Amino acid sequence: MSADMASYFQVSVMFAILMVITALYCILVSRNLIRILIGLELMTKAVTLILAVGGYVSGRMALAQTFIITMIVIEVVVIAVA
Repeated sequence: MSADMASYFQVSVMFAILMVITALYCILVSRNLIRILIGLELMTKAVTLILAVGGYVSGRMALAQTFIITMIVIEVVVIAVA
């Protein structure tokens, strides 16, 4: 892994961790259903970012894209039902 790719990976993972922490705060503190759903959306976007970066770093981008598309479909169903 080159130094440029390693720094890209570190920055992306740190940003995703920050997004997860923000989403957890939004979910745990809020009592409003809309805000809880926004926190859930933010958390799934962070996981999507981690999957995309992991697929890029490992060289298995097709597998990562498959997981991301599946996750987006599940996310849409959850929001539509809520």
